[in-house]
Amino acid sequence: MKIRNFFLALFFLISILSSAQHAQPYYPYSLQKGDFLISAGVSLAHFKTVNYANSSRTGVFPEISLVGEYAIADELSVGPIVSYYARRYKYDTPAETFIFEANRYFVGGRASFHFAPFLEKHLVTNLDSEHFDIYMVFGAGYKGTFFVNDPYNRANGRLSAIAMAGLRYMFFENIGLYAEGGLGPFAAFTFGLTVRL
Repeated sequence: MKIRNFFLALFFLISILSSAQHAQPYYPYSLQKGDFLISAGVSLAHFKTVNYANSSRTGVFPEISLVGEYAIADELSVGPIVSYYARRYKYDTPAETFIFEANRYFVGGRASFHFAPFLEKHLVTNLDSEHFDIYMVFGAGYKGTFFVNDPYNRANGRLSAIAMAGLRYMFFENIGLYAEGGLGPFAAFTFGLTVRL
């Protein structure tokens, strides 16, 4: 239900932005200095998670990420990232049985280095950097876990780094799709929607 509402909200946002497409300025690159982008995505291929004693997993809420990017140059953008996902477990022993949740989150910052303008000028002349973006992401933040209905596990966290390669295609001037792979907050692959504000 929550995922369906998330994608309905994204569809509504796309509809509004598409209707205003004619009023948007021309963009020679998929990202250029002064742009502000918001990306929302879903992650797959999670890294190994913690095994809890006497517990079996009974439910999953997939990782959802929200990223803001401000382009301080055509080749460099910076901004915050927030990710969240949850797992539900059943704790079962002869003495007691209960359901608990492990909620994991990541809050941090990231910098993205964009190569499309350089590649189009110097190496791949037909790259179409007006629509296509190739970038590397480096960042760091706090990765934490908190529990619901669990009398035994305590909230915990640590500093963590991220490093990913990304591709983005802006099929409209202010709307595009992206995919990233590498060392994400919790998973190896993330894909989703980007909106230029």
